[in-house]
Amino acid sequence: PKATDIVSPQEHHFSRLHSVLSKEVVGHGAEVSWLKLFYLYRNKLAHLGSFMFPQISFHDRSGNFYAFIPNQWPCILEQHMKPAGTQAGESSHSVQQFAEKFLVHQDIVEYSEGLVKRVRHLLDQGVGVLCDTYKEFRDFDPHPKVLKSLQKKSKSYAFRYFED
Repeated sequence: PKATDIVSPQEHHFSRLHSVLSKEVVGHGAEVSWLKLFYLYRNKLAHLGSFMFPQISFHDRSGNFYAFIPNQWPCILEQHMKPAGTQAGESSHSVQQFAEKFLVHQDIVEYSEGLVKRVRHLLDQGVGVLCDTYKEFRDFDPHPKVLKSLQKKSKSYAFRYFED
């Protein structure tokens, strides 16, 4: 074997972890960019609050309403509105075309449930690889340089508890 064919045990596990997680993170078909959209919502909600995301509600035939959220930022709904009686231009959309292009195709409850399921699955896959790695390396002594680096960066705080 050539020297480049030799893979350290750590490299094997890093490669396996990358392979497992990249399949989950990238997504396919309708799920493409799910993580990017999640980060968008997380960042905007953390910094600007929920009022920054418009929700559009549609009802079913029974009169039950379902809220949908945009799939882009910023989503300025007013740019798609025209005064009554105005001639529709080339950039005009029907409500259905607008919803298909600019909204997540699941209501906020279904989207949230799907997101939680997806994140749990992602974590399960990653932790599975980490558990296998731990089992393989648990009896090894820590690398002296790595241990020294961790000890050097270690921080301790005097906090013990909140007083009444």
